[in-house]
Amino acid sequence: MLKSKKFWSYEVCDKYILTDEIINKFKSKGKFYEDGNYFYEQLGSASHPSIKKTHGTAPTVISFENILVDINTLKILFILLPNSKITSLKFSDNRFSLTNLEFLIDSLINKPNEINNFSYEWNNKINIDGIEYFLDDIKNTIDEKLIEDLKKTQDLIISLVTKTNKLENLCLRSNSLGDEIAIKIFEGLKDPKSNIKKLNLYKNNLTNESIKTFSEILPINKVLEEINLGRNKLNDECLSIIQENYGLFPMTEEEVEEYNKIAKERQDIIKKNEKLKASKKPELEVPFLEEMKEIDGAFYKFKNNTLKVINIFQNEFTKDSFEGVQKLLDSNPELCMTIDYKIYNEEQRNIFTDSSKGNYYTRVYLLK
Repeated sequence: MLKSKKFWSYEVCDKYILTDEIINKFKSKGKFYEDGNYFYEQLGSASHPSIKKTHGTAPTVISFENILVDINTLKILFILLPNSKITSLKFSDNRFSLTNLEFLIDSLINKPNEINNFSYEWNNKINIDGIEYFLDDIKNTIDEKLIEDLKKTQDLIISLVTKTNKLENLCLRSNSLGDEIAIKIFEGLKDPKSNIKKLNLYKNNLTNESIKTFSEILPINKVLEEINLGRNKLNDECLSIIQENYGLFPMTEEEVEEYNKIAKERQDIIKKNEKLKASKKPELEVPFLEEMKEIDGAFYKFKNNTLKVINIFQNEFTKDSFEGVQKLLDSNPELCMTIDYKIYNEEQRNIFTDSSKGNYYTRVYLLK
């Protein structure tokens, strides 16, 4: 065992190898900070500041904010997690290397842990072979190795949605993801195993292009409750794109009759699949069918009523977006929206804030 230094140092912790011998000697005391300190003593370092005891003995949240994170600290973290009460991890502005990011996300997905709230934010650069690159640099290089590594970084972020069903809250603020990555993230939300309830994509250079895919998943995804699309490059058309697949849609008698016909056929397939499953034969594909509701004797197709919070603050909307916001709010009486104060005129703001003009005032947050 090395003599421990007084302060944590990235260089010290990154230099030494956390051997199997050290790991196998570890016996958990069930105390997160004390258990962590055992490993750092073996490395000859004080504990990493983010997992150093500052208060309490049983943390539920660990935050790595504005600080480097070495590979051994990540290894120690995932050794400690199974015996902890930690359900939330936050990584912010950490200047990750590709190797360390790969270990972090692979461990989050595959190693034992109870993490359901994960933040990877303000990490719009990745360190590859000692040089920092923006994810967007993939568009401007012809270096095949660099393209491969940047693509690997993108795939790691996308896998947070596509390869785990543990996460309920996922924050990816300010990572310069762009439409291409956002589209793959939204497509991942189509998976019926997805449990993500809150998704934060604030400041990621998104345009209406990725919102088209987001709209398409709304009738399918019945889990997502909140999305933050603030500070991107969305404009007024974005609202009508979302509206295409959100909220209540009145149905004609003919549409109701057709719906009931498809619903019966669908139920017959489900019953047939039960027999096929019992006899271990391939099951038939069950067609997707949107929800239908009867309200005051009229029938409506409810494409999505799960999404309750939409943040579109700090985009490229104009006062002409007023009608689009109204339509979204009217399509679901439980929907709340965060929008820009400054883009609307006084009359429009009064409609959103005056209690005598309906219940918008309880559901609209006008931020300056």
